[in-house]
Formats: sequence, structure tokens, C-alpha cells
Amino acid sequence: MPPQRDPEANVSLESVCDAPTLAKGPEEPAAQRNKNVSWLGRNDTSKVDKTDTHTGSQFGPFDNASQFRLSDWHYNAASTKSMGSFDDLIDVIVSNGFNPEDLRGFNADSAQARLDGYAEAKGTFSEKDGWREGSVEIPLPKTGEKYPSEQAAPTFTVDGVHYRSLIELICGAAQDTREYEKIRAQPRNPADGPDVEIAICSLLVWSDATHLTNFGAASLWPFYVYLGNLSKYIRGMPTEFAAHHLTYIPSLPDQLKNAYTEIYGVPPSDDVLTFCKRELIQQIWLLLLDEKFMEAYEHGILVECGDGVTRRIFPRFFTYSADYPEKMLLTAVKPLANHPCPRCLISKEHICETGTPEDMERRSETRMDTPGLQLQEFNRRMQNMPTFGVDTIRKFWSDVSARKQLAARDYEDFLIVMIPAFEGLLPLHDDQSVANLLFKLANWHALAKLRLHTEVTLQIFRAATSHVTEAVRHFANTTCEEWTTLELAKETKARVRREERQGPGAVPDRERKIVCYNVPNTPKYHFMPDYPSSIEEIGTTDNGNTQVGELEHRYAKQFYARTNKVAYEKQIAKHMRRASLLRSIRRPHTAKSSEDAHYEPAEEDANNRPDSPLPLTDPRDHYAISKTRRLCVRLRNWLAQNRHDPAAKNFIPLLKDHFASRMLDPDPNNVDMPYSNQQLDGIEIKDDRIYRHKMLRVNYMTYDVRRNQDTIKPNTHPDIMVLADEDSVHLYWYARVLDIFHAHVRYTGPGTTRAMREGQHMDFLWVRWFRLDDSALSGFQARRLPRLSFMDANDPDNTPFGFVDPRDVIRGAHILPAFDHGVTDDLLGPSELARRIGDHDEDYAFYYVSM
Repeated sequence: MPPQRDPEANVSLESVCDAPTLAKGPEEPAAQRNKNVSWLGRNDTSKVDKTDTHTGSQFGPFDNASQFRLSDWHYNAASTKSMGSFDDLIDVIVSNGFNPEDLRGFNADSAQARLDGYAEAKGTFSEKDGWREGSVEIPLPKTGEKYPSEQAAPTFTVDGVHYRSLIELICGAAQDTREYEKIRAQPRNPADGPDVEIAICSLLVWSDATHLTNFGAASLWPFYVYLGNLSKYIRGMPTEFAAHHLTYIPSLPDQLKNAYTEIYGVPPSDDVLTFCKRELIQQIWLLLLDEKFMEAYEHGILVECGDGVTRRIFPRFFTYSADYPEKMLLTAVKPLANHPCPRCLISKEHICETGTPEDMERRSETRMDTPGLQLQEFNRRMQNMPTFGVDTIRKFWSDVSARKQLAARDYEDFLIVMIPAFEGLLPLHDDQSVANLLFKLANWHALAKLRLHTEVTLQIFRAATSHVTEAVRHFANTTCEEWTTLELAKETKARVRREERQGPGAVPDRERKIVCYNVPNTPKYHFMPDYPSSIEEIGTTDNGNTQVGELEHRYAKQFYARTNKVAYEKQIAKHMRRASLLRSIRRPHTAKSSEDAHYEPAEEDANNRPDSPLPLTDPRDHYAISKTRRLCVRLRNWLAQNRHDPAAKNFIPLLKDHFASRMLDPDPNNVDMPYSNQQLDGIEIKDDRIYRHKMLRVNYMTYDVRRNQDTIKPNTHPDIMVLADEDSVHLYWYARVLDIFHAHVRYTGPGTTRAMREGQHMDFLWVRWFRLDDSALSGFQARRLPRLSFMDANDPDNTPFGFVDPRDVIRGAHILPAFDHGVTDDLLGPSELARRIGDHDEDYAFYYVSM
């Protein structure tokens, strides 16, 4: 039976927009976008039986809109109240249909009781899909003790395992070529009608223990399940709530130690506790993979899906994402043992050969303390790194080298910007070695994070893997051998405390020990060459990136704050179900319109006159600039006020030349002067006024065929890139936006037309141009970033300032200062127009283009 629904039939431009300020359309945020995969969702209301007593109310278990909206606000508000939360409450109270009289007799206890007791006939909130509480038994071993069989060994029962049935959790799945062919080869179930489709439900599992508080020992070890049939762009956003909480792994109870002591007369050792923890997770997986699931895995399960199509669904595990210690628990392998890889039989002493031909064939069967001044300089450079995008590169804090409380995204940001931060801090030979290593690591990481791969990119990825492992070995054998590195002070204190706990006779060594660079001997380093093959087999890394699961932790932590901190796993599970139920029955009119939610804050000019905020941008437009005329610049007055500023030199001639290039055809016989003086004199700016704006949005298509957006602001994110001429060495030109304007321009010179005399609205950017430094090699062969500098304003042959049509802007550029080369005021005199207040009338001598 061929599929009756094409999941990409109604894919629109709006459905591939990622930037929050791009217009999505009236129904796009939820139902419309997933219309063709609605059978994967929690409940497709288009097929609900209107006579069902469970679904008779449009507000689920609530009697009216007032009760629902207040409960919905409570579960979606932050655990700590803020001004935004207060405004949300006001919106609920003043919304249409809200009536305080509806709340008489209604309170928090009754709301929770209604949510807990609510069950639909089918779907995620059916009676079968509730949370369950079970128990598992784990054996208690002791060295030297023998038993006739494993069944005869003593066991301990661990209670309080909260979990959900995998079969009831599965709403459906799409097709996968390899598994689909295997399933099609099986005999068709004779009980299935001719219209029954066969489908795969691809299960993506994440597990990662997390601390629930900043202080204390409260922790949670959740398992999250995502459906791989949903777009990874939906799964990757926590706000889409695509995660299904499968189970919460309990900690080993204190009673286990007492039971062990009663049986053997001695308390359990650390090795025994590690064994019990390993057995616990194995037993819980046996609990989850029950007979019902295994039957469905082999023969499928017949489900009438939310879109009305009956399918026989075969669940399949596609990925399991976890960190290294958890992988070792799952595979029952001792961490950092003689064979520390869960995927092959690599021995520990051969890990350092990762990336070599011998290592690739085998698969088929030092840190440095820099001197204090250099460390301070490194931190200073990182603090001064410019941000980029909404949250692509954020502001770094004061002490980056301390590496406190870092997430995976922080290390990614470090890797992107660290090349100019390290430049010149080490002697030349070591500086070159570190620069090569950082460039190759950044290149490898970028390839590993690609969301769309081809055969060519995978070939490049394999070559990059070989290059980066070679660079790591070179770094370890040269630079690391020339430097003596010691423990950090905090590491020494931690080691001393561990040694003191070994017993009363322990004498810890309080001196800082020598530390060797050990990355080439770690399992994670050994895993690197597996990435290209894994991508070929199961898809790009964002399908199984542990960051997706880590983002889901925020909801568990949010609901932990609402528990009484005792037996909190069960309470968190209940809170998760209540919140999910509220989201499923929420109506569009209960939420703020998207038009109000994503306005950029209005900025003010020197006269405290705010620029009007931009509405959401049509993704079909290349750019968006406000149409307001609030910030008027009278050219004569403005030029008189800034007559001594070098940036204002030739402002009007350059501006007229720019307008002429957009309105007239150039003279092909006069390259040096494509427009005559008569033509330039015919350019007229209405009322001699231009209008300033604080923001430009540029829409662009990403390499993975998504629509995204950069916001250009002269004060914070001013750098842009445009296509260079065909004869240029580099593909792009770069510029710093000094200001954003629009004007009403008309032409009355030779060859004018009626439309030209009436004039037109023109948006334009006033920019300061960068030039490519030809003396510095750059690119992948040279393993260096392209180096730029501002054009010399003192050279009469240069045009350091100019104007750009916003339509020519490709996107924003991330330009990094070359700190090691210092600052200079030789390229431009004192200028308040071309520099920001904190620049002290100086520019960096050079800049790097972040690739």
C-alpha cells in the first residue's frame, strides 16, 4: 500500500523560516506547519469524535475559558515572578471571555485534580498513556562469594521507577529506506486490509543526568524520546515541546547499603556501587522493552492515526545520545579501561594513533599554564570579542580561562573566535602550531555540525579528520614537550581532599603536580574518525546531538521548583503531564499574537526620538527597514555640524553618485567618470532631507535551504558582506555600517522621464570599507582566517567611505579584531561619525573575518 499522504506536500517558504522576526503566516506556528505529519502529534483534533464525552469541552477538563487560561498561565509562567510574567497575567485577566465569576469555587488543588483525572479516548492523554510506577531487582555481588546460579544470588528491589509505555508513547512514524525494505520482505499480515499502510517510527533517545539545583544534591536522570519522523528543525527547538519524557532513573537508595551489609557483613565498595548502578539502568531498559514492545518491534502494531489513515507501525531505535560515562554504563564497559571504546576493540595505548591509516584499518576489526600576564591578556581579548547574531556568539565574561559552569555551546563559541585571541601569546614556533591546530579543529567542528551533507562534503570531512588528528599529534609531540604544565590551584586542592579521604594514614602531596597533555589517549578523541561514517549511516549530527536533550532539562528543573523536594520524580512526571495537556488544548486567542511578541525594542537617537519598531518581516523580501520619518537629518545643517569630521568628506558627491548608479545607465566609454556633471546635478533629494534608522534586517537562504535573518545595527552588529567584482581576489567585500537612511530622490537631468521626475523612495547604507590584506595568506590551504584593515583615508586614491544598496547585502559578517597587531590612528583622523565612543579615536590595525 503506497503512502496516502506526502509529508512535504504543503511545505512553504514560511515553514522553513528560522529567525523569530520573519512572518510565519496566521496558522503557521503550530497546526498548519505540521498538517501533513499531524498523525505524529499528540492529538489531531480534526479527527476527534465530537460525541465523545471526554472531548466535549473545547477547554478539556475545565468548565470555561477563565479556568483554563488561568491554569495555563500558571504552568507556563516562570517559577520566579518577573515583570513579563506580571504582564502575561494582566493579558489573561483582560482577555475576551475572561470572567472572574467563573472562578468561584475553583482553586489550584481542583485545577491539578482535573488535569490529573482527565483522559481522552485515544492519543497522548488517553488512560493507557499515563505515567506508571514500577520496581526492578538488581543483584548484589561480592568478590569471592559463589552461588549455584545468577538467580540464586541475593538481590535488592529498587522502587520508585517512574516510566511510560513505549508503545503508548509512539504516535506514528515515517518511512526509512533500509528498515522499510526489510519489513516489506516479511509476509504481509493477513488480517490487514488492502488500505493499511506500513510505517516506521524512528525513536531517538537521549539520557543525561542533571542537577536540579545550584546547591544541594538533588538530581534527576531522565530519558527523553523524540520521534525522528518530525523535522529536526522542530525537534531541535525546546519551545516546540517535541520531547517525550520516558522515564526518570532513580538513585541507588540508602537502604541498598544496609541490605548489602546485612548479607555480607561489610559495606559495599565503590566498585560494587558502580556495578549496581550499571545493573539498575540495564534492568530499567528491560522494564521498558516489555513483551508488548518486542511484539510490536517484530510484527508491528496496528494504529488508526490522527489523520484517519490506518497504519501498521514498526518502532525502530535510530540513535541513543548520551555522554561517555553513560555509554559505558549502557554497554557494561569499564570507563577508561584497557579497551575503553564501546564501538570497537581499540586498546588504550593505541588511541593516540587516531586518524592514522593503521587506526582506520584497526577500526574495521598537554594542556598548558600560560604566564600570568599572558593569561590576563587572553581574558581581555575574549572580553572584547564582538558578538554576532541573536545568540550565535554571545558576550564572554571576565575570566574565560577559568572555564566555570560551561555548556557545550560555550566551547563552540570559544573555538569560533579563539584564533585571534591566542595569536602572539606564545613564541613564534608554538604560536604557529597552536594556530594550525585551532584552524583545523574549527574546520572539523564546522563539518561535524553541518545540517546538510553530500558525498563531497563527507569526503572533505574524512580528509579534515585526518588533518586534525595529525595536528593534535604534532601539537602533543612538539609544543607540549617544550612546556612544563602544572595543576591549577583548585585542582591541587581537590586532589588533596580526595587523598585525605583515603584514610587516616594518607599523606597527601600538597605540591602542584606536573600534568601531561592527555587528549590523544582519550576515548572521545578516538571517536572522531567515526563521525563521517555515522553521518552516512544515520544522518547529520544534529539528529543525535546531546545538546537537544540537555535543553529539555530546563523543563524538569522548572517543575522541580514546584515540588516539595521529597520523592520529586513522581511529582515532576505529574507536572509534565499537566503542562502537556494544557498546551494541547490551548486556543490561539489565549496567546499573544506573534506580531506583538517579536518586535525589536525601539532605539533612541541623540535627541531621544525613538525609531519605530519593525514588524515581522516577509521572508520573500530581501531586507526590511522602517518607513518612519521620525529621525530627520537636514543635510545642510548636519554637514555644517560635522564639517571637520573626515568621515563627512565628499558625503554629498558620493551620495549623488550612488543614487545615479541606481537610476541611470553608466557611460561605458568613461570608466573613471561613468556619470557626467550634468547628470549628477540632476539628482535631487526632496527637501534636502534624509531619514535615519537604527536597524536593518537582511533575509538570506542558508546552505540547508532554510530562510534566516541577520539584524544589522550600527551600534552593536555593524558589519556586512557584499559580492566583490569578478576580477577581485576574494569573493566578498566587507564594510562597517555607520548609519542607515532612506530618502525621496528624483532625477531632472538629461534623459529624464516622468517617473524619474516624480521620484522614488530609496534606502541606503553609509559604510566604511575594509580592504583585504594581500600580504597575509588566508584560506584552507594556508590555515588562516582572511585578514582585513580599514582603507587608508589619507590616501587620495582610496574611497574609504561610500554607500551600499541594502539589496546588495548578502548577510551580516562577523569581523574579529586582530589584537596582536595593536591599534592605530594612522588610517583615519579623529571622527565621531566613523567610530563608536569606546574606540578612543583608534582602529585596530587589522581584523579577521570569522569563517
